[in-house]
Amino acid sequence: MKMVRLFAPSTQGPGHEIELVNEPAHILSRVLRLKPGQRVSLLDGQGGSRVSELISLKRNRAMLRVISVQTEARPDPEITLGYALPKGEKASEVIRRSVEWGVGRIVFAESEFSVAKASFGQHHRWERVAQEAMRQSGNPYLPEIVGPVSFQELKRRTQADMKLMFDTDRSAQGVTSILGNRPKTVSVLVGPEGGWSDSEREELEAEGFLKICLGPYVLRTENAALSAVALIRSLFFEKMRS
Repeated sequence: MKMVRLFAPSTQGPGHEIELVNEPAHILSRVLRLKPGQRVSLLDGQGGSRVSELISLKRNRAMLRVISVQTEARPDPEITLGYALPKGEKASEVIRRSVEWGVGRIVFAESEFSVAKASFGQHHRWERVAQEAMRQSGNPYLPEIVGPVSFQELKRRTQADMKLMFDTDRSAQGVTSILGNRPKTVSVLVGPEGGWSDSEREELEAEGFLKICLGPYVLRTENAALSAVALIRSLFFEKMRS
């Protein structure tokens, strides 16, 4: 049986006990129906994974004893995704897939052509989505989720060794233009459904963002964001292994 993974922030070492209450305990008892003696991997969101033995389990309370602690290095390069706040549940889907691709930071932002607005409890929902994606993917790093912030704040929050603005503008360069680089940090910016405005493009280019086109056709914003992240991760992952 594949080991169960849960998000559980902790600094405890081997031999120490960890108590889980409410939802995590409910998952172990009612969803997964684990029994004392079985093992669970507790992800702390900072690269640590604690293999722990289940000692006791009730509906809303679980006790586990840490057996071993493993720490995984952050994926290289570290990716920041700057994304114009989308409508509906698109933000949650982008967060979920970004965790799977090991994105280190997600910055939601307002832009001139954005139509979505921040809502009450939105950030809390995003955090829960990211935690669930960690559990499913095994990525031990919880991304920082920021925003929505202003366009000016977006520029400040997305400084990196390599700064890319993905755009539908046919004058944008192709992906081959970034080959031959080995950045430690990469920022990927994706605009709203209406695209970046001319003034926003000018400001981003003045900040050193390279305009990149993913292909000949217009992609939905969530598809563009995830395609860009997947492309960067896959490209530089292969370069790291070569």
